[in-house]
Amino acid sequence: MATEAEKVCKQVTETLENVGIFLGESLGFIETPGRIFIPGACGVIGYRVANYLLDAGYPTLRVGARCPTKVEALNKRGAEIADFCWDNEETYDKALVGVKSVFCITPYVKGWARKFPAFLRACQKAGVCNFVKVSFFHARRT
Repeated sequence: MATEAEKVCKQVTETLENVGIFLGESLGFIETPGRIFIPGACGVIGYRVANYLLDAGYPTLRVGARCPTKVEALNKRGAEIADFCWDNEETYDKALVGVKSVFCITPYVKGWARKFPAFLRACQKAGVCNFVKVSFFHARRT
């Protein structure tokens, strides 16, 4: 019999699989998704979505990370690694060069109310056409 923790892990894994499948199908409706950028690919959701996109055959995937060694496995599978840090707005422009689609997971970082609009401005400047934002902020509030 599965423990409560095992049940929760299974449920989270199934949910993330569905997110990856949904994103892959959604991008299929976009005529040309172009280069896809996932900032924060070291996190659970970003890392798994990147894997699902690579499994689906998206050849132009770029993942952002402060520490490239944490996403080496994605690089070996074909993802390009970009130096990206929410705390360093100077990394935004370079990471977004040639990007048409962004899959953004809201991180828990200090100063988010300032950083996210700065990132959106960088996306607009870079010519990003498609933006998917996932957030669990206040998810447990009733």
